[in-house]
Amino acid sequence: MINTLKVTEEFRNKFLPREIDCWKRLNHPHLVKILGHYEAMDYVFLTMEFARGGDMLQHVQKNGPVKEHQAMIWMSQVISAVHYMHAREIVHRDLKLENIIIFPDEGIIKITDFGFARSVIRGDSLSETYCGSKSYSAPEILKGEPYDPYKSDVWSVGVIAFVIVTDCMPYCEKRPNPQIVEAQRLRAYEYPSKLRLSEECRFSIDTMMTFSWKDRPRISQCGLLPWFQTSVPRTAHTLKP
Repeated sequence: MINTLKVTEEFRNKFLPREIDCWKRLNHPHLVKILGHYEAMDYVFLTMEFARGGDMLQHVQKNGPVKEHQAMIWMSQVISAVHYMHAREIVHRDLKLENIIIFPDEGIIKITDFGFARSVIRGDSLSETYCGSKSYSAPEILKGEPYDPYKSDVWSVGVIAFVIVTDCMPYCEKRPNPQIVEAQRLRAYEYPSKLRLSEECRFSIDTMMTFSWKDRPRISQCGLLPWFQTSVPRTAHTLKP
């Protein structure tokens, strides 16, 4: 339920219509479905499928790092969903643990919250609307530069993978943006040795968090990274866009 009197005019007239439009256009096993929406007085009601498993942030905070094999399966599902969106020229722009919902009965995850999602035609000029969460923001966004939203989504997927397997953020969002960007350039993060994460896992996450957006892989290439070529079952719920 959204009280349109308590949100900004930009959200009411720009982001909310985009969110509803994107939700209507998307249908994928790893994207939360909107069952309907209607408006009454000054409220907009969105009805979505219910997930009793909570979000991924709650899961990691409660249980600690996700075992590598399970993390690989869940991240394959994230990549599959984002690949599906990008193939339809829709970018999410706010990918983070809080927007990944766990469906324990099915053993799957689904991405939600399309408040910042929008349709972007490939090859158009770079974006200059800076949105999303600082902890998951790509270097080019923190620098305030025009950016490719497809590549910034990939960076966010890399951060999600890092947090899921380590239970910590790669960078401290409380630091000034220039310091974070420099840490990103130097890859000043570590994988706890006690977790014994595979080389394939670490390499794949590092690749998704490539500093230069021009060198960063597209989401369609991420499913081909070594971590996802080990033993993830190839089903409609994993890499198929």
